[in-house]
Amino acid sequence: MQIRISEKRSFYLPIEDFLSLNKPRELYWVTRFLELNGKEALLDIACGTGFWTRWLGRKSRYAVGVDINLSRLTQMGQGRKGKTRFAVASAESLPFPNNSYDRVVSICALEHFQSDTRALAEMHRVLREEGLLVLTVDSLSHPAVDAEYREFHRRKYFVNKYYDAEIIRVRLERAGFETLEHRFIMSSALTFRFQRFFHGNTRQRAILVPLMLPVSILVDKLAGAANSGMILAIKARKKRVSGSQRPQSM
Repeated sequence: MQIRISEKRSFYLPIEDFLSLNKPRELYWVTRFLELNGKEALLDIACGTGFWTRWLGRKSRYAVGVDINLSRLTQMGQGRKGKTRFAVASAESLPFPNNSYDRVVSICALEHFQSDTRALAEMHRVLREEGLLVLTVDSLSHPAVDAEYREFHRRKYFVNKYYDAEIIRVRLERAGFETLEHRFIMSSALTFRFQRFFHGNTRQRAILVPLMLPVSILVDKLAGAANSGMILAIKARKKRVSGSQRPQSM
């Protein structure tokens, strides 16, 4: 499959990426889990506008972002100092050779794919042995999240599946990964109430997020649940396998 690379540039100001209760925290945990030292080849799957790709590209040898939507990719253009490139591709059929990348990352995307099994198999294929995979996925597993909001969220964001720690661990194990660490993000009832308030209140979000974010972080730290939350971040390693071993299929 031929890789289509976007070279078009346009101005992009990531205000929406920072006016959020979850993205600053996802950025922290994703960066921490990836253990970047500037020498890695990194692949960002379902990269959207390329915000994460560009950020992580500054901390790695180079980064490639793939997304199925070309118009979103062109918002970010070529990238800074040639370290970042973007390709149009499906997560379930990546146009890269086996063992191409030291790190693979995918931010709140797995829940939207038609087949998370195929997507994880492709992540496993392109990742080098003992390379790191870092995911964030929608969980909405906190007791404060009611069925009405879950259904609203599912329809609004086209979510096919929500994950808890055990579900994602099993999926990763079957794909040939070993789960090393996980962390729930936005793990208190107060943070959920903040998040729910912001839906449909764009102007209020712009004003209140800078105030609510530190409050939310503090409350989550003091009273957040350890085993549930709005978002789940996972760090996994591709297992070293012998020639006779293969990842399990579902």
